[in-house]
Amino acid sequence: MPLPSRPEGIVLTARHIWTSAEVLDRATLAIEHSSLFGFTITRGPDGSIWGTTHLPGAATPRFVVTRTAPGDVAG
Repeated sequence: MPLPSRPEGIVLTARHIWTSAEVLDRATLAIEHSSLFGFTITRGPDGSIWGTTHLPGAATPRFVVTRTAPGDVAG
C-alpha cells in the first residue's frame, strides 16, 4: 500500500490502521485522515492514540504530543 509519506510507527485498532502520517480503513485501505501526527505513534492502555507532531531538532522549536481519545476518528 503506497502512502504519501514514510510512517515511523503503526497502531492497529478494530477498524483502522493508524500510522504516524495517515489513518487507513482496515477493510478498504482507504486513507481516512492525514497529518494527525508527524513522527511517532503509540496506543495507550486506555485505547487512546498518542503521537508526536515534530521530530526533535526539526526546524520548528516546538515538540508537540497529541492524544486522540478512544472512539475519536471512529477508533
